[in-house]
Amino acid sequence: MSKELMLIVVPVCFMLLPVFPKEQTTKILRYFSYAMIVYAVSYLIRAVARFAISHDSSVFFYHELVTLEVNAIHVSVYFALALCWFLSAPGINHTRIFCAALLGGMIVLLSSKIMLTVTAILVIWHLFSARQIWNRKAALILGTVILFGGILLSGKIIQRFSEEFLTVTNENTLNTKPSSQGHVFNKSISEAWNTEQFTPNDYFPGTAFRVYQVRIFTEMLSQDAIFWNGYGLNASYDKIAQKAVEHHLYSGYGEFNFHNQYVQNFADLGIFGLLLLLAMLILSLKKGAKNKDFVHISFTVLMISLFLTESFLWRQRGVTFFTAMYCLFNSVVATKPLPKKNKSL
Repeated sequence: MSKELMLIVVPVCFMLLPVFPKEQTTKILRYFSYAMIVYAVSYLIRAVARFAISHDSSVFFYHELVTLEVNAIHVSVYFALALCWFLSAPGINHTRIFCAALLGGMIVLLSSKIMLTVTAILVIWHLFSARQIWNRKAALILGTVILFGGILLSGKIIQRFSEEFLTVTNENTLNTKPSSQGHVFNKSISEAWNTEQFTPNDYFPGTAFRVYQVRIFTEMLSQDAIFWNGYGLNASYDKIAQKAVEHHLYSGYGEFNFHNQYVQNFADLGIFGLLLLLAMLILSLKKGAKNKDFVHISFTVLMISLFLTESFLWRQRGVTFFTAMYCLFNSVVATKPLPKKNKSL
């Protein structure tokens, strides 16, 4: 329950503090963005040191770069938001362009497919919608750096994307990763949704795994009376473990959450928990669009996308980050310029 307390503590803190003007919010985002640069550099230094010892290039990619516990997808979100701030910050200069390019390169290295795709869309959108030539130039330089970086690192990136593509076009392919359990077989999206019984040697790549999690939720929804109230906070974990046993999967699949925040809310809190989350996201997106705030819009779009693949709010860092940023963006008051006085002749 301790991590869920942040959903109450952070909003209460914002209620007790004076309302932040736009300038204060910009300053906070600037500190956050430069802090992400420090983290990015530290991760790169750590990877270089590990590479010098092991000569294994995999230390520069995905969970090897930031560790599984820290989570590459979560770090990609932090870096993507900071990148969007550097890209849209007023008075952009070569230092900020470099910082944005560095963060863009880190997102490529972290190899989160959904974050790569969504960030690329946001950058392209900003490129064509930015009014200031410096913003366009920055986006163009950033896009070029990420493009060439992606080409140079195409082997690792293509490997991750091709694995997902194969789960759509092929069934029961052999997993090439070494395993002590003998041959391991990749399950396709279709198999994840339709197969009644699996084996402990069956493996779900990213998208297929999330399809399987949605599938077992629909089974729970039809078997148990959870539509209105859900199972209760964090109570769905036991049900997921039971489903892994029921479908004869490797026991490790029973230790995961739904990896989908919308499904997680529905399963644990019922339909009203899902509707509350959707309402929060819609209101945030509406306010960001009304204020024409690119960083606010980017934050909301990143969260909407992330929630499709991760139960982000069921992690301490996730709930703290989301709640703090949500309150920061949605409590800001735009500063109105003072009216000009007419000069007497």
